[in-house]
Amino acid sequence: MLDNTQLVAFYFASTIGINVLCAVLLFFSGIKRKEPLHKALFVACLLTASYQYITWLYHGSTVLETSILLLKIQTGIIIFCTPYYAKIVFDWAGEHLKPHYLFYFTLLAITFFMLNLFSDYSLRFSSNVALVEYRLFSLESVTRLTGEANPVMMAFQLFAVLILIALIKVAYQCVVKRQKEVAVALSIMLAIQVFVVYNGLMLGEGAYNSIYFGGLPFTVFNLLVCISISGALHETSDLLKVQVRVRKKLESALAGLARGVSRSDDNTFFINMMKELQNLTGAHVCCIAALEQKDGIDYVKTQALVYRARSVKSKQYKVCDTSRMFMATHEPIWIERNLHHRYPQIDFFKRIGAESYLSFPMINSDGVLEGNLILMFDIECERDDSLNQILNIFSSRAGAELQRSKVTQQLHMMAYYDYQTKLPNAGKANQQIQALYAHNAKNNTHSGLIMFELTRFTEVNRQFGFKYSEIAIQTLGERLAKYCDNDISISRLGADEFVCIIENINPHAQGVMRLHWEAISLLVKKPIAVGELIIRLSCRGGGVIFPMQTHSSKEVLRCAEIAMSDAKAIHSNQLVFFSQDSLELVDRKELLLKLLEPAIHGNDELYAEFQPKVNALGEIKGCEALIRWNNKTVGSVSPDEFVSLAEESSLVEQLGLWMLTAVCKQINIWKRQGVEIDFKVAINVSPHQLAQDKFVTQFMEMLLHYEVSPKAIEIEITETSLLTNVDACISKLKQLRKIGVSIALDDFGTGYSSLSYINELPLDTIKIDRSFVVNLHKSNTLELARAIISLSHHMNVEVVAEGAETLEQVEILSEMGCDFFQGYYFAKPMDGETLTAWIDKNRATVLHRDTLAAPKSS
Repeated sequence: MLDNTQLVAFYFASTIGINVLCAVLLFFSGIKRKEPLHKALFVACLLTASYQYITWLYHGSTVLETSILLLKIQTGIIIFCTPYYAKIVFDWAGEHLKPHYLFYFTLLAITFFMLNLFSDYSLRFSSNVALVEYRLFSLESVTRLTGEANPVMMAFQLFAVLILIALIKVAYQCVVKRQKEVAVALSIMLAIQVFVVYNGLMLGEGAYNSIYFGGLPFTVFNLLVCISISGALHETSDLLKVQVRVRKKLESALAGLARGVSRSDDNTFFINMMKELQNLTGAHVCCIAALEQKDGIDYVKTQALVYRARSVKSKQYKVCDTSRMFMATHEPIWIERNLHHRYPQIDFFKRIGAESYLSFPMINSDGVLEGNLILMFDIECERDDSLNQILNIFSSRAGAELQRSKVTQQLHMMAYYDYQTKLPNAGKANQQIQALYAHNAKNNTHSGLIMFELTRFTEVNRQFGFKYSEIAIQTLGERLAKYCDNDISISRLGADEFVCIIENINPHAQGVMRLHWEAISLLVKKPIAVGELIIRLSCRGGGVIFPMQTHSSKEVLRCAEIAMSDAKAIHSNQLVFFSQDSLELVDRKELLLKLLEPAIHGNDELYAEFQPKVNALGEIKGCEALIRWNNKTVGSVSPDEFVSLAEESSLVEQLGLWMLTAVCKQINIWKRQGVEIDFKVAINVSPHQLAQDKFVTQFMEMLLHYEVSPKAIEIEITETSLLTNVDACISKLKQLRKIGVSIALDDFGTGYSSLSYINELPLDTIKIDRSFVVNLHKSNTLELARAIISLSHHMNVEVVAEGAETLEQVEILSEMGCDFFQGYYFAKPMDGETLTAWIDKNRATVLHRDTLAAPKSS
């Protein structure tokens, strides 16, 4: 038991000890964790302990100088602690102390501290300082200084009162914000501080005879704060234990997800995920309900449903058919108990004995709801943060996987399916053909393929526009898709091309393929109604049986396309089967095209021959340049064959330039040899050449380069040259005729000429086609030939008959008035040197005949 004479020592020792203990607690709880508030309180506790110790020494001192020194230290500490504690309280309460207020408080505190430091008797006294002794109520004797009060001390007290008012305001804000701990600690501190202030004022008057309580408010505040921190540490410890348990669960959840990543397919992954979730949570139903949309209707599909560790077959149902409570939602749904009693209309809950229900949204990285992760328990399920975190992990992973799966499916659709018809595309068809070819080759089985194209689709597009043609092709795609089954598939290769693959077929059963063709043709021909419009289509096709008719999978589509081209060539809307002859013809065309380009660019395989044009007496009036090709690989190639190939490809313009160059070079050779060239050399110009914008410029540049007179050249055009852009063609021909080039219309009577625009052509010559000359024995042909000659003469145009091979033909045409002839009767095509000799011989013959026919002089 303490007697009364020990109370002062006990008071100071206990307050000093409390502050030191608080400092130790703060050191281990705050400094190591780098908490700024704890660090500040640690310093405050040490200051308060120092203040109490100095105060104890001050009240026990018997020497005036020592008391003055101790009073200075005591006053300096209190000056520093007043604003320092105010800052701590503001930070702890979460109140914002404006920077300029903090600056003024700090500046005033420093000012008071310096005045105290350099004052003779501290900030408390100005003069007449004396050391007095007095007794407390406990009969203990203590000492203190007395003297004249320092006016500056009143200013400091006013400063302290302002801080006190600010702290009262903070305490009120803490009560409003329900910061219970801060409000209680601050309120107790302020109450004690008011008591201390009052006691200090009364102590000077001798009205209250008690120990000096200056450090008591700070000590109590420090103790309350440390008690709060201790409680928080205890709660933190409990929370950490919970977090450890949760973390173990989460680690188990993550491990389960990691195991699920190594999967064979998406379905296996989702089932494994649900089994892992069932093991973690104890739910007897775990389900991934994914959102899907078909034809504008929202569906829910159970991507994976596990019931008591067993996988259940997926189900699909409309969202609108479900209870509004259980529709796919962005927010979690948590029903803790009495599930099947609260929703008796849902029979499924009753059948599985579901007591509680959990639904967690699966949201992908774009913030889109992919569906819901659903758990059902046969017991009550209280809300649990650890379960919430596990579901958050699983739902996020499932949402991301669903998004990835959808993207993969979309990419697969884009890569292998046509966006308009939803039929497989060319890539998918090729995959199927390759797989079937390998299977058939291994098992000695066969498949059939029909390639067909819409014969009127381009016309529909031009007539009705893209919008209607797109609807038509979509409708056709739906029809063709319905025709498909396990053995038959139809793919879209391009805008108007499709293939039908019949997987199993007898190699000789072309009749079966014809039956399929008839069915497909009917589907295509069936009218398509687009609004008030009726669109009608038709098709033609080519069939092939593989591997019987092909050597590799790559040839299947090629052979079918060749057969379809044969159907196109005979203008048939029927199915034409592939034949080896057609393939050989195509192969020859490809070979010739491959060989033609190097021949044009100068390997000396191309050469020019010239066939004379003569009058009825055999006098030369011109010649036609004809191109010839003799290849060392394939031998002599007919002009009809390789010129038409050049016209189908991009080589016709180069071939035309080669011919013009060869003619110009030959004319120069004749000039150097002194051959009289008083006739024109005709050059055939293809429709493709004439259609070129630079045709006239190129033609004139070539003549200028070889110094050939335009009057030495005649160009022959066919009627097909004029079928497109008539005005432009006529303009180009007029430009050439203006500089002296003659214009001849070749193969007249075999095309679709209009007399109206032929009359506009700047023609010098019309050439009667060989087919008329050969058939002159037919009365109709004879009269047509007569009409052509008559028409030409009325147009002031000369007439040349091609293919004159007999004297009878020449005589008949001469009687009709035909001007010139070209054919084997007079001369075959020959090279330039041979033509030179022929010209000399011809002239000599004509001269001799003229001499014989001349009258003798008397």
